[in-house]
Amino acid sequence: MHDGNLLLIQSKMCRLPCGPLRAIPRAPTRTIRAVRSTPVTNLKWLGQSLFADPIRLLPNLHPLYYLILTHGGPRGNFSYGPLEASWRNTVMSSRGQFIGFSLFLMTAISVLPVMAGAADDALSKRALAIFGTLPTSADNPENPSTAARVALGGALYSDPRLSKNHDISCASCHQLDRFGVDGEATSPGHQGQRGGRNSPTSFNAALHIAQFWDGREPDVEAQAKGPVLNPIEMAMPDAASVEAVLRSIPGYAPMFEAAFAGSDPSISFDNMALAIAAFERQLITPGAFDAFMSGDVTSLNDAQRRGLGLFMDTGCITCHNGAAIGGGTFQKLGLVEAYITTDQGRFEVTGNENDRQVFKVPSLRNVEKTGPYFHDGSIATVDEAVRLMARHQLGKALNDAEVADIVAFLGSLTGSPDPSLLEPPSLPKSGPNTPKPDPT
Repeated sequence: MHDGNLLLIQSKMCRLPCGPLRAIPRAPTRTIRAVRSTPVTNLKWLGQSLFADPIRLLPNLHPLYYLILTHGGPRGNFSYGPLEASWRNTVMSSRGQFIGFSLFLMTAISVLPVMAGAADDALSKRALAIFGTLPTSADNPENPSTAARVALGGALYSDPRLSKNHDISCASCHQLDRFGVDGEATSPGHQGQRGGRNSPTSFNAALHIAQFWDGREPDVEAQAKGPVLNPIEMAMPDAASVEAVLRSIPGYAPMFEAAFAGSDPSISFDNMALAIAAFERQLITPGAFDAFMSGDVTSLNDAQRRGLGLFMDTGCITCHNGAAIGGGTFQKLGLVEAYITTDQGRFEVTGNENDRQVFKVPSLRNVEKTGPYFHDGSIATVDEAVRLMARHQLGKALNDAEVADIVAFLGSLTGSPDPSLLEPPSLPKSGPNTPKPDPT
């Protein structure tokens, strides 16, 4: 005791024979050490109340109190038996003894949920400082996501007529019902050709510092043009050919007019890309982790909270930080321990020797749903990806329990955009002059 407050209590909770609820396992021996400053007057009130009418008060306490008081207590000078009809005769032989034990029990046990709640609150605030708040959309003032522009972009995103053979759209590789990916190591393009890199998710991509694994385009507006003209992907010969297809589809004219009022002409390759980007800027996916950072500590389970702590303490946040949990920096693959790959990454864009095997750090949002992993899609599971990243980027070997907890945390990053954005659009019909599919 110090200054009228109870500061430190240490005792052993030991097993005693169970009472009426004999199916409940006996409590194992444990040491409870609690540090708390609690006015003794409050504890006396609890003890006296419990003494006066224990049967009425006990069921209203924390379930753990009730279990211990009814099924076991500490051995020694004060033996605590089960609550039965003979409670007052067998247990409360000494009023002072009973009140003293009540003081111990209430303080030692009640501090546990209080301490846990404080720890969760501190973890939430620490995470918020590192990751920040996820916006509802990735707005670009130079490309406002008006309702008309988003609706047009959603249609164009899913329209295979923007490809040479009318068989591939943005949604072919970045499927809206599969968290913005196709689940393949590399994606099939025109004539079944495949590139050398994995197709990253389109969800939350607009939050990134740049686009593509090598960061060769600054934003989703510029990125939207690339695949359409790439001979391995959608294989359209040039921008003029794309515009000719769009103008040949009667239903697109009023949609472009509504989305780009005052633009002359409204139908253009640039406006196509702006509309697709406006749609993609809405594909933001809040999940349980965001609820946790907003103060709902119950949104993460124990394993996820442990995993979040490990994720931060292990050093994963060196690269995976910000609202997208990544996507904000470039990093060498194999920073600490060399990683074998023939892909030279950003070096192919900049020609800078320091950029060899440097890639944009991927976002970890929805990572549980967006495998396979890494730039080449060579890693099949999240567990393996976690182990390899810890080893090659941080020089750390994680044990199975640590990997399991981090993977559990990563599961809390799964979320979904506004459901209306995921509904398949009704595409306007082709006109008489719409070019035919060209498989060559």
